[in-house]
Amino acid sequence: MMNIKILLSLSASITLLAAGQALAAVCPPARESVVVQIDPEYGRIRYNHRNSAAQMETLNQQIEGRTRRRPPQEYPNGLTVARNIYSLTLKVMAKPHDGGFCVYPTELTGRIGYEHLTIFIDKKYSPESCPYNVILEHENQHVKIYRQVLYKHMVPMINEAIRNVSRLRPVFIQASSREELNRKVQQAASAMNERLINMPRPAYDRFNYEKVYYNSLLDTPENYRRQTERCDKNEW
Repeated sequence: MMNIKILLSLSASITLLAAGQALAAVCPPARESVVVQIDPEYGRIRYNHRNSAAQMETLNQQIEGRTRRRPPQEYPNGLTVARNIYSLTLKVMAKPHDGGFCVYPTELTGRIGYEHLTIFIDKKYSPESCPYNVILEHENQHVKIYRQVLYKHMVPMINEAIRNVSRLRPVFIQASSREELNRKVQQAASAMNERLINMPRPAYDRFNYEKVYYNSLLDTPENYRRQTERCDKNEW
């Protein structure tokens, strides 16, 4: 299960060009394509050996949105938490047009993936013990799944962001001073940002769905039984 962090910030690069001949009342389509640079974030691994199984159950309960706790015999002895990051930065440019300015998106940069991946292991198991190493091996398989799913969906998510940005229409503004222009460009950029936030993201939704699905295939009673059998029962 994952926590989703969505950050969309923006900055305005303002270019004041010599005013040209009036063309039309509506901004023409952009002549240049938006430059896109979105990088995958596979997540730095963190290790937490300070929590009990009961504390991990509380954390897992919060992540899954469950109202009821599992019985103690079903508390997890290991847990991997992926913190998502979906961070985009939109830059815009204002060009003179028809007695005002047209504001166009010019650059989209960002990061998609995991801010970090945290592996929790029940503190009652020492790092030298058999259970600790079996649990760690299991949780590392979860890390592998998270990263494989990201790799699979990264290109579709980038293409989705490109399509969404291409749907943003330029915004026409008028200003009588540099200060007013700066303010209105930021307002136009904010409006574009709001539209971008609210656009559907089915590729990102599929990415999130498959993370949950493939990780659930690993967490089965049969796998847990095999895991337990690898160590002496007195060690658990």
